[in-house]
Order: sequence, then C-alpha cells, then structure tokens
Amino acid sequence: HRRFIPNKILLLADGEAGQKRISGPMEWLNRLGPINGKATAYLCENNVCRLPASDPAELAAILDQQAIER
Repeated sequence: HRRFIPNKILLLADGEAGQKRISGPMEWLNRLGPINGKATAYLCENNVCRLPASDPAELAAILDQQAIER
C-alpha cells in the first residue's frame, strides 16, 4: 500500500479454498504459493510471470523499476 500501482491485482495464494475458487478457469493460479514456507510474490504481466520473489527488498526494487519504466 506504499505505492500507487494502477491496474494491479493482489491475490493471497495460500492453497486454501479461496484460491481454488478464484482460479476457476485459470488453473495456473493453483500452482502459486509460498516457497520453502516463505511468503512469495509472483509478478505477472501480459500472461508472463517473473521469477518468484520472497525477499521484500527484491520485490520493492522490481516494483520501483516498473514505476520508472511506465
């Protein structure tokens, strides 16, 4: 919530019923989730996902770079 990022969706992918319900026709959402027990961010754009990021500083750098590119 520290950055204004228009046209973005944040989903909690914990493998529970809510994730399964949301994924519906998008089965690839079922493959997203924590890695090695750590919260993991998957940044996807135009049907392509970057490598997952578990480090908050790494995710912040990616988001900052995207803001510059736009």
